[in-house]
Amino acid sequence: MNTSEAITTCSTSSIANQICRGNVLSIGKSNVKHLTPGLYRVVWANRRSNRAYLMRFPDASQSQQISTGNSRRKIRLKKPFPTPLDTLEKLLSGHLATKVKAVIPKHLRRSLDALTQTEQRILDKGRLIVSHLATDKDMLFALERGMLGKYIVDIVRTFAKHSAYQGQNIGRDYIYQVIYRYWLYGNSTEGLIGNTQNCGAPGCYRNPGEKKRGRPTNLVRTGHSPNSKGFNTTQEVREKIWVAWEAYGGEGQGYTKAYREMIRRHFLDWELASTSLWEPKPTDRKIPSIDVFRYYVKRRFGFDELQAQLIPPHILVQTKQAIRGKEFDNLFGPAQRYMIDATVADVWLVSSFNSYWLIGRPIVYFVRDVWSGMIVGLHVALEGPSWKTARMAIYNAFSRKGSYLRHYGFNLTDDDWPCFHLCTDLIHDRGELLSIPSFDSARDLRLSLRPCPPGSPQEKGSIETLFHWNNTETVQWLPGAVIARNQEWGRRDTRMDASLTMYRFTRILISAVLKFNQTCVLSNRLVGELGGLDINPTPINLWRWGLEYLNGSPTDAGSEALCRGLLPTETASIHADGIRFAGITYAGGFLEKTRLREYARDRGAQAVECRYDPNHPDLLHALNQETQLFEQLVALPGQRIDSMNRLEEIWDKDAYQQLEQDMHREENLLNSISHDQFVAQEVAASTEDKSKYLKPSSKKEHLGKVKENRKMERELPPSLLSGTPNTAIPSPSVASLPSTTPSVPQDILDLLLTPTGE
Repeated sequence: MNTSEAITTCSTSSIANQICRGNVLSIGKSNVKHLTPGLYRVVWANRRSNRAYLMRFPDASQSQQISTGNSRRKIRLKKPFPTPLDTLEKLLSGHLATKVKAVIPKHLRRSLDALTQTEQRILDKGRLIVSHLATDKDMLFALERGMLGKYIVDIVRTFAKHSAYQGQNIGRDYIYQVIYRYWLYGNSTEGLIGNTQNCGAPGCYRNPGEKKRGRPTNLVRTGHSPNSKGFNTTQEVREKIWVAWEAYGGEGQGYTKAYREMIRRHFLDWELASTSLWEPKPTDRKIPSIDVFRYYVKRRFGFDELQAQLIPPHILVQTKQAIRGKEFDNLFGPAQRYMIDATVADVWLVSSFNSYWLIGRPIVYFVRDVWSGMIVGLHVALEGPSWKTARMAIYNAFSRKGSYLRHYGFNLTDDDWPCFHLCTDLIHDRGELLSIPSFDSARDLRLSLRPCPPGSPQEKGSIETLFHWNNTETVQWLPGAVIARNQEWGRRDTRMDASLTMYRFTRILISAVLKFNQTCVLSNRLVGELGGLDINPTPINLWRWGLEYLNGSPTDAGSEALCRGLLPTETASIHADGIRFAGITYAGGFLEKTRLREYARDRGAQAVECRYDPNHPDLLHALNQETQLFEQLVALPGQRIDSMNRLEEIWDKDAYQQLEQDMHREENLLNSISHDQFVAQEVAASTEDKSKYLKPSSKKEHLGKVKENRKMERELPPSLLSGTPNTAIPSPSVASLPSTTPSVPQDILDLLLTPTGE
């Protein structure tokens, strides 16, 4: 048979179900006995003879576990076996086999320039071996005609004659494995690179002699302790290290605890000394250093296993995870995604009513735009992190800032803090916003709430960094700041220096936020499409540029929607003088256009729904029942609140005053009862005095002379009218009476001048 006619491959065939030389087949379960499920390489395909020769890729399960904990794969490859070509194509057409791409081992996926000298010599040797099987004629004779052994003999003779390999004994088994590996990886030159990763007694620890291996210690090199050479570890020492680590290692305490326990239990013997203390017995056992302990622990246990043992799970998640991108990646512009979070500020505040009333440390909320880094919202509160305080920060982020800035004494406008747009996504903590009111507000404002998993601050890193910035740039320099160094014994308590009120602390934070938005350089935002942007990458510049060129027109919710969706709801009462809420009376708005106050004066107080802003206690938003809109009311002039007071502080002041009253409640009660006792005694004395006089004979006589009696009482001298209870008025002489005596009625004078029984 003509050799050239017999050799036929399908390299030019375009039919998908035809088998070609070099194909990799993934064969499943089939009726062909010698084809077990697995991955095969088509080493040779001859359509004239209807033969194909296959080699099976080693399975991963054939890996061998060795004592170091690593896996070793040193598997002998077997000779290609023949299979009818049409049988393989039937399996392919019947979807029992598919063409796939082979996975190339890691040690073969390297550039030839990166090989070491040893690997280069192995590669050259392999090239010389496979050069005898480079043509199709050689493959035909070696496989189909069974002449592979003759080729191996020729290769051995070639090596014997080659000057570079004279004196080297190259066995036939080695040549077979090189050829098989070359065929298995698709006749690729990289398949000839030797796998040396397990060379040098792979998986076996050496048992050296007495001479210490490795670099000498610094004590030996410097001559301070020439005898401190250490010792070579044995299998017994290594097993003690691993046992100690499995028993006492990890738990977030590093290697020290397990190392000390190993020495105490396995290397020292103890005895009770005469001092009643335990002391180690003299021994000739050599103790490994902690570096040796750490080295063999790392060799035995994997990286992931050691991390899980050494680092607590929540710290591992927060600080050791891979960085898989930036938070602002895949965002189209500003006002798309906001982040909100709160912290307890490290500073003590005082009440605005009395600078010696400490009110504790405030809760500070920040809202930040992810794309531009702009701080878009701020709120300072006294209540803990909750939806009640978080929504005020969101309200501030979605509101125009001009009136807010002017309320805190800044002569600025909306353009100085141009953030009043609704966002699409709001990233937050789970505890604060997972509530029914928060979902109601999100539905009304069309927000998408995205809670972070518990214990995962890395999900909102850009807002977490603001707290560190706030403490280092502002808070730690304030009077009353909480500084760890100043909490040591003997130092002055920083709470004694507290002097800032909520109002002034909020002013300081507003100033810091304005400075941050205008000066913080965020050059990491200028990437991708923004790489050539010629602007100063501060948050406010990025925000304005993004609104103009990227984001179009973000939603402005308006005051009515924000009032309904975010401000706290309470019930006020309508009285004759206005609407009363929190001890303050408000007027204006729809009250001036209706007769609700007159109705309340006639029928009693009426309830009305209202919304309030704790930052503005002098304003109240009350619901107009006719229009179903909230209208703004103003506190009456006589009850107007100082602009530096917060509504929480007013409530706290009222509560404090109530406590003061409660402290004196018993004393006030006793004073009232004492007054009642005094009145009762006086009434009893008067009743007794009344019984000493003659009772009128009739009602007319008793009530008919009121004017005369009143006139006489008015004209009598004070000395005559003054007297003590239960004591009779002395009888005056007629001569001592004033000259006006004749004008006094005679019967009254006779009655007054009549001596008493006493």
